[in-house]
Amino acid sequence: MEKRIVSKIEREEIEKYLLLDEDLILSLIPQYLNDQTSFSSIGQIEAGKKKFKEIEELLYQKICIEWKFYEHLDNQDFQDKVSFIASLGDVITTLAVGIPPFIISTLIVKIGIRKFCRRDDLEHSN
Repeated sequence: MEKRIVSKIEREEIEKYLLLDEDLILSLIPQYLNDQTSFSSIGQIEAGKKKFKEIEELLYQKICIEWKFYEHLDNQDFQDKVSFIASLGDVITTLAVGIPPFIISTLIVKIGIRKFCRRDDLEHSN
């Protein structure tokens, strides 16, 4: 994959998401779903977790199997977390799950991409 040029607007958006913890990122997901009516923060987090679980296997297949994330860990272009998240967002954007790709890719980075891809044995981190 060629180096991803991250625009100023994209960088600001991703940096905003990076300031959030996993639960807060999960709570952002329901606003992009048509079937959620819970307004409590706990309800939003639970709805986000539910949706993430629903798409987790699709994401795993796309990121871990097809894109072979582990081949990109030593790539100098991905040493910047924002660039890595943007590239990951590009990878998953084709899934068209209705949630902005940067939200999902930031969540995966927060979880830990090796953990997400069940490759905790890899030494390098992003």
